[in-house]
Amino acid sequence: MIAMTADNSYKELLKKIKALEKEAAAHIDSETKFRSVAQSAKDAIITADKGGKIVFCNPAAYKMFGHREGELIGQSVSFLMPQRFRAAHERGMAQVVATGKSNLIDETIELFGITEAGSEFPVELSLSTWVSGDHRFYTGIIRDISERKQHEKERDALIDNLKNSLAKVRKLSGLLPICASCKKIRDDKGYWNQIEAYIRDHSEAEFSHGICPECSEKLYPEYHHQQIKKAERSGKN
Repeated sequence: MIAMTADNSYKELLKKIKALEKEAAAHIDSETKFRSVAQSAKDAIITADKGGKIVFCNPAAYKMFGHREGELIGQSVSFLMPQRFRAAHERGMAQVVATGKSNLIDETIELFGITEAGSEFPVELSLSTWVSGDHRFYTGIIRDISERKQHEKERDALIDNLKNSLAKVRKLSGLLPICASCKKIRDDKGYWNQIEAYIRDHSEAEFSHGICPECSEKLYPEYHHQQIKKAERSGKN
């Protein structure tokens, strides 16, 4: 009886060991796949423990922040932020540790990073959390959005210029009361204006004065005929 009990206990222990080995193998396989993806990713991938200490960085993270490989392990995540944001980050991490909750999980936010040389640059951060055993970790995927921000700045400047240009453009619309005889236009105050003066004051148009052939013949017949003869002689030559 004792032998059978011992045999059953051994079998149960062996079953548990095999289950643990299977679980460990799955964990190792999962971690291997994660590292394979992270190593080739163009975005920075950084994992920190619940205290905010960095435990993993992929090559893109070291390149983005200008550090040598291995330098960031053990550093606080706030080390990668400009000084003015660090206190708020530390308070946020303390609240997460105390409550286990964060409004940033599974959200994408924009903030600023800082390189080893001290240069600030805009980044986009997507944050997730996961548990391994009794330990909680946070993984952030970070993208440098400097180029996007520059394009947005140029776009906004272009839009502002277009708005300013449109604000300066004045156009004529609606019915204009015009004298059938002298061709003066009555403005909205009841005054009659020369047509060129009215158009100049209500648009961006400017006038240069000349004389049409009909008016030239009517007002200056001799000069008009001289011009015709001169044109005819030029045509023959």
